[in-house]
Amino acid sequence: MINELFAAAHNGGVNGQGQGGAYARLHAWNSLYALMGLPDDTPFPEAVLRAADQRWLRFMAFTDWFHHDTADVAFAVLDPSRTRVAVLAATDTDVDG
Repeated sequence: MINELFAAAHNGGVNGQGQGGAYARLHAWNSLYALMGLPDDTPFPEAVLRAADQRWLRFMAFTDWFHHDTADVAFAVLDPSRTRVAVLAATDTDVDG
Protein backbone atom coordinates (compact mmCIF):
# COMPACT_ATOMS: atom_id res chain seq x y z
CA MET A 1 0.00 0.00 0.00
CA ILE A 2 2.76 2.46 0.87
CA ASN A 3 4.39 1.56 -2.45
CA GLU A 4 1.21 2.53 -4.31
CA LEU A 5 0.98 5.82 -2.44
CA PHE A 6 4.63 6.52 -3.23
CA ALA A 7 4.20 5.60 -6.91
CA ALA A 8 1.15 7.87 -7.22
CA ALA A 9 3.05 10.81 -5.73
CA HIS A 10 6.28 10.09 -7.62
CA ASN A 11 4.77 9.47 -11.04
CA GLY A 12 2.08 12.14 -10.82
CA GLY A 13 -0.51 10.14 -12.67
CA VAL A 14 -1.04 9.47 -16.34
CA ASN A 15 -0.73 13.07 -17.51
CA GLY A 16 0.51 14.75 -14.34
CA GLN A 17 3.73 16.10 -12.94
CA GLY A 18 5.29 13.84 -10.35
CA GLN A 19 7.24 14.76 -7.25
CA GLY A 20 10.91 14.02 -6.67
CA GLY A 21 11.72 10.91 -4.65
CA ALA A 22 12.06 12.65 -1.27
CA TYR A 23 8.82 14.64 -1.67
CA ALA A 24 6.96 11.59 -3.01
CA ARG A 25 8.11 9.61 0.04
CA LEU A 26 6.98 12.44 2.34
CA HIS A 27 3.54 12.60 0.67
CA ALA A 28 3.16 8.82 0.90
CA TRP A 29 4.07 8.82 4.60
CA ASN A 30 1.73 11.76 5.27
CA SER A 31 -1.08 9.83 3.59
CA LEU A 32 -0.31 6.72 5.62
CA TYR A 33 -0.23 8.68 8.89
CA ALA A 34 -3.47 10.50 8.06
CA LEU A 35 -5.27 7.26 7.23
CA MET A 36 -4.22 5.81 10.59
CA GLY A 37 -4.84 9.03 12.55
CA LEU A 38 -1.23 9.18 13.77
CA PRO A 39 0.51 12.35 14.93
CA ASP A 40 3.20 13.70 12.59
CA ASP A 41 5.96 13.05 15.11
CA THR A 42 5.35 9.27 15.24
CA PRO A 43 8.58 7.51 14.20
CA PHE A 44 8.15 5.69 10.90
CA PRO A 45 9.12 2.22 12.28
CA GLU A 46 6.37 2.61 14.91
CA ALA A 47 3.87 3.64 12.21
CA VAL A 48 4.72 0.51 10.25
CA LEU A 49 4.15 -1.66 13.33
CA ARG A 50 0.81 0.06 13.98
CA ALA A 51 -0.22 -0.43 10.35
CA ALA A 52 -0.18 -4.18 10.94
CA ASP A 53 -3.00 -3.76 13.51
CA GLN A 54 -5.24 -1.93 11.03
CA ARG A 55 -7.53 -3.63 8.52
CA TRP A 56 -6.71 -2.38 5.00
CA LEU A 57 -8.88 -2.61 1.93
CA ARG A 58 -8.02 -1.51 -1.59
CA PHE A 59 -11.15 -0.76 -3.56
CA MET A 60 -12.33 0.56 -6.91
CA ALA A 61 -14.82 3.40 -7.21
CA PHE A 62 -17.29 3.36 -10.05
CA THR A 63 -17.75 7.01 -10.97
CA ASP A 64 -17.25 9.25 -13.98
CA TRP A 65 -13.90 10.46 -12.62
CA PHE A 66 -12.37 7.15 -11.50
CA HIS A 67 -11.06 5.46 -14.66
CA HIS A 68 -9.09 2.62 -13.04
CA ASP A 69 -5.77 3.64 -14.57
CA THR A 70 -2.39 3.70 -12.84
CA ALA A 71 -3.08 7.09 -11.27
CA ASP A 72 -6.20 5.97 -9.40
CA VAL A 73 -5.73 4.80 -5.82
CA ALA A 74 -8.38 3.99 -3.24
CA PHE A 75 -7.93 2.62 0.26
CA ALA A 76 -10.15 2.18 3.29
CA VAL A 77 -8.68 1.55 6.73
CA LEU A 78 -10.48 0.19 9.80
CA ASP A 79 -8.70 0.96 13.07
CA PRO A 80 -7.95 -1.74 15.69
CA SER A 81 -10.87 -0.65 17.91
CA ARG A 82 -13.20 -1.14 14.92
CA THR A 83 -14.76 2.29 15.58
CA ARG A 84 -13.02 4.46 12.94
CA VAL A 85 -12.88 4.10 9.17
CA ALA A 86 -10.69 6.36 7.03
CA VAL A 87 -10.93 6.46 3.24
CA LEU A 88 -8.57 7.84 0.60
CA ALA A 89 -9.56 7.91 -3.06
CA ALA A 90 -7.50 9.90 -5.54
CA THR A 91 -7.29 10.31 -9.29
CA ASP A 92 -5.84 12.72 -11.82
CA THR A 93 -8.81 12.37 -14.16
CA ASP A 94 -10.76 15.46 -15.24
CA VAL A 95 -14.41 14.97 -16.09
CA ASP A 96 -15.71 16.82 -19.12
CA GLY A 97 -18.79 18.60 -18.07
